[in-house]
Amino acid sequence: MGDYTINGKGLSEFGITAIRSTGTSIAISGAWDLPKRKGNTSYNWREEDNVEAFVDTDDMLFEGRTLSLSGIITNKDNQSITQLISEFKTYINSLSGEIFTLSSQWGTWYVQLSSDMKITRYNNVARIDMTFSEPLPDISGTLPQPSGTGSDIDGYSWSEFGIQIYNVSGAENITSRKEIGITTSQNDNTKIYGGKSASKITLSGVIIADNYKDFKTKIKALYALFAGQGLRLYKYKKETYKCFAPEGFTISGIIISYKISALWNITLTTASND
Repeated sequence: MGDYTINGKGLSEFGITAIRSTGTSIAISGAWDLPKRKGNTSYNWREEDNVEAFVDTDDMLFEGRTLSLSGIITNKDNQSITQLISEFKTYINSLSGEIFTLSSQWGTWYVQLSSDMKITRYNNVARIDMTFSEPLPDISGTLPQPSGTGSDIDGYSWSEFGIQIYNVSGAENITSRKEIGITTSQNDNTKIYGGKSASKITLSGVIIADNYKDFKTKIKALYALFAGQGLRLYKYKKETYKCFAPEGFTISGIIISYKISALWNITLTTASND
């Protein structure tokens, strides 16, 4: 799996071996997510359908990204687990508040410690769970050259991003009307309604790539699509939805075999912008 380093120092120097996250081939998780948008992302006009999305270039600001990594601590060079934990604590405390590198064969991320590092003791080993915050995630990317035959989203097919969609939920829901008032008559409780609430459309798919370089290229193309300015035009069951992705998306369950696959999940919000 290869060693992970924190600020250039290998975890193996502290007797720590990274362990795979549940349902994945690698130890690190969260490192390829598109974070949530920052600040106000829309306005909900009560009289209008959906929401007005804020998707101009200046609106496209994003929160930090959360990365998780776990490992097992075992005795090393006659040093006890207690000694190794103590040395690791001292090292981490020396980085307190700083931005430092978290590196592996999968890449380098500039992070801060975002919460307590939890250490759980067992008989002859200890488990350590680490959570990092990446304050300025790299979500740059380039859209692929369109094939000209795509009809899923913005003139692309999902296959041009290496995605096979296996579930869509929420697109066919009948959303409620927005309440804008109530009749004030003594014996009348009739509510007054305006436009229809925005739909939340959740897509779940699998990304399949030939190798890690191809995987990163496909992820970055998705950044370009969903972190770019403007609304997306998503087509499903002969309906076209104007939408945006204020919650970002997640990448999980990375499996490395003769190809690389990962689970991809995104929730789109319908918008009424002209």
